[in-house]
Amino acid sequence: MRLRVREIRVKKGLSIRDLANLSAVSKSGIEKVEGPSPNPRIGTLYKIALALGVRIADLIDDDDG
Repeated sequence: MRLRVREIRVKKGLSIRDLANLSAVSKSGIEKVEGPSPNPRIGTLYKIALALGVRIADLIDDDDG
């Protein structure tokens, strides 16, 4: 599973620090979610999705190809 957090964050013109402040997720937490092998809790994804104004499903790239 790949997450699209970085892609959406950058598209919205937000820095990692901006997203951390908006979502109440630590900067290191955002970095982990955007990293190569994320394993976030659903609560973390909820906070990030809310801050980005998207659904949790929008954060998940389930394209196998």
